Amino acid sequence: RGGSAAALLAGMDVPVSQASPRRQAARAALVYVVKGTSFEPRVIRAGMSDLDFTEVVSGLQEGEQVLLLSALAMQASRDSALARMRRGMGGGMPGVPTGGAPGGGGRGRGQ
Repeated sequence: RGGSAAALLAGMDVPVSQASPRRQAARAALVYVVKGTSFEPRVIRAGMSDLDFTEVVSGLQEGEQVLLLSALAMQASRDSALARMRRGMGGGMPGVPTGGAPGGGGRGRGQ
């Protein structure tokens, strides 16, 4: 069934993948499709994403325009996703302990 379509995102034409049997990891996402002077909510199937671009597996037709979040909202969402990813990976460099400098030499004051 492969093929391609295009969606107008923020004034740019970008390729949009159509459904493929190999794309089983798609997830549901809500977008707003431009309909004249209003917007129609629609559930699409979103595929791979690199936090800058997201593959649309199905749910949009060629030439349909979608509403994007403001740049500020998108940046906040991206920053939040990156922070969650960093927390999931431990947040530091592998093999380097976190939490400050190690304790003293073992002897307390006056000993």
